[in-house]
Amino acid sequence: MIKEIKTNRVLLAIFVLIFIAIIVFLIRHQIIPTKKSRQTQLTEQMTSELSETKCNTDVTIDSFKLVHFPFDSLIEHAEEITINLDEVPQQELKLIRLIGHAENPAPDEPIFSQPKSLAMDSNNKIYVADATENQIIVCSIEGKLLQHIGRKGRGPGEFINLSSIYINQKDELYINQSFRIQKFNKSYIYQNNFTLMKVKSLFSDISMINNILFFPVAQNVPGQPSIEVYDLSKEKPQFISSFFKAIAPEKNFSNQQSAILSRNNVNIASDAQRFLSVNRTHQLFFYLIDLKQQKAIKFKLNGISPATTDNANLPNIAVRFMVKDCSFDNNFCYVLIENKILKIDLLNFNNLKILLISEKSNLWLNSIQVKDKKIFALSFVQKVIGLFDQ
Repeated sequence: MIKEIKTNRVLLAIFVLIFIAIIVFLIRHQIIPTKKSRQTQLTEQMTSELSETKCNTDVTIDSFKLVHFPFDSLIEHAEEITINLDEVPQQELKLIRLIGHAENPAPDEPIFSQPKSLAMDSNNKIYVADATENQIIVCSIEGKLLQHIGRKGRGPGEFINLSSIYINQKDELYINQSFRIQKFNKSYIYQNNFTLMKVKSLFSDISMINNILFFPVAQNVPGQPSIEVYDLSKEKPQFISSFFKAIAPEKNFSNQQSAILSRNNVNIASDAQRFLSVNRTHQLFFYLIDLKQQKAIKFKLNGISPATTDNANLPNIAVRFMVKDCSFDNNFCYVLIENKILKIDLLNFNNLKILLISEKSNLWLNSIQVKDKKIFALSFVQKVIGLFDQ
């Protein structure tokens, strides 16, 4: 009897070992999937959806789909990915040239008095909205002055309080003056203008996908939306929806409205097809919204502290801005954080890189545009554009 029990135990142990060996074999050969991190799952899901969308030419973003689009719900229930910036591989960018920095510029070199916004067209021309000159300054990638668009005034093709510029995929220019937007064709010929009732948020650029305009507004009422959406395909802009509710300041300020405005300065950028990035400049996180799949991801940033510097040429306001700007290029998202750039692979969220601005360049960046892996970085204070290569 005892021998039978021992024999049965030995057989059971052998059976268990064989079962474990089979399971290990199946997992190693990916016949049984292992448990994946949420970041890996999101990456694989996004990659699959991107591939499907590329094959489906009928998928478009239009005003009808955005009328009841659940922006705030997606943001509230966004999946979270935490990025520890100290653990991300780093790469120093190579400075190719500075544009607009010459103390005694030649006639064919641009001068920026108060650069507020930066844009690029399909021919690699650089466009800078200059608030002091009330002109758009056009220059080449080599740093040569090509043309001035507009002048100071209130008529067609004239600007007052010039604040930002956006160029769509057709190389049409949308030039914003706080709440009045003028449209020019790719030959810089004035087309029309329209006025929005709200004043644009400080330091923020407008953004578009197809004929849909995303307009960040200067919101001083907590709980009210700070981004408005318009359809520009009609004769007059048609309001579609609004989202991204303003938040109240954490402390008591003597000027409550100014405090709310400063905490709700909003950045918004798009890849002109399906993705939006949205953030408030004082916070250490940003949202990536996929309009076609109706999903949102919240990227939380660890390993960063408020900027400090001994450079007397830099403004005190610099310390208040964390996530400053965002740009898209070839399935990559570039996020300007303080004075470094986080590069995120939209096909693999695990593929991250920190792009460092060389200390030798001595630049304090406010805005970036990325095109064909080249990074165009604008400094409001130093009044120059730095062209960097990866």
